[in-house]
Amino acid sequence: MQTVLYGYGGFRLKNSGLTFKPSLPPNVTKMTLSVHYLGSLMDFAVTEKEIKITLLSSGPISPSLDVSTTEGVFNVERGSPVTIRNTDGAVRVRDFKRHISSEACDHTPFHICVLLLVSFCLYLLISGK
Repeated sequence: MQTVLYGYGGFRLKNSGLTFKPSLPPNVTKMTLSVHYLGSLMDFAVTEKEIKITLLSSGPISPSLDVSTTEGVFNVERGSPVTIRNTDGAVRVRDFKRHISSEACDHTPFHICVLLLVSFCLYLLISGK
């Protein structure tokens, strides 16, 4: 399976995202690969001329994703497959810098409360109170 995913699929996990550069095996006209990335499940249907990327599912905290190629940047949305020329590209978190800064600002108080609550519960368990 790794030969297909990393070899023919050309998938690489990099800091900038999940890159791809697919090529079909000899005597194969179509190949479909299912890939889990950042809590999302996507199908990559590859032919000689095009790649069709379909978002099958995403988790409750999965970030929004884009596909970036030389043709442009395309939103990956459930129910709206992205079809591009068979070329290299990358799946990336949509607006990565804004996503990181807004997530940190919006949820930090919540995370602190959860951490304090878990710490208090552990204290009660350990102390036997």
